[in-house]
Amino acid sequence: MVEGTHERMKNSNVKIVIFQMNGSSFGCDLEQAESFALYQEIEQTPNLLITKIQPSLHLPVHPLESDTRVILLERNRETFALPVDRIKGVFTVSIDNIFPLPPILQESVAHPGLIGFGILDDQIIILLDLEKTVSFISKKRGKIPSQ
Repeated sequence: MVEGTHERMKNSNVKIVIFQMNGSSFGCDLEQAESFALYQEIEQTPNLLITKIQPSLHLPVHPLESDTRVILLERNRETFALPVDRIKGVFTVSIDNIFPLPPILQESVAHPGLIGFGILDDQIIILLDLEKTVSFISKKRGKIPSQ
């Protein structure tokens, strides 16, 4: 989002899905989120890969319940369900309010999906590249999704 967004949308806006995990606000480019659902609506979906991103961000994981919200991401005929605490919605953010990680954090954070932060209504949103996040988690598990 941060890398490509600045190049393709200078002096423009970007649509970001904002969601919460453990009381912190996160966001991703709307183009990366295929859809949103309740876990109970998708739990019987064949070949669905439940991918909990919280451990990769050093956040506690909550058990999946029927009312757990998930962000669905499709990647090369694989569907990933990313459980989150709450989906706040889709918001339009000025590209002027989106910033890459400072160099000091880029060097010290071992998470390629953590790409920057945005500011919306005086709130800081931690920005994630969901595809990089899923790849990072899958590599740690030993399963590398197709490119």
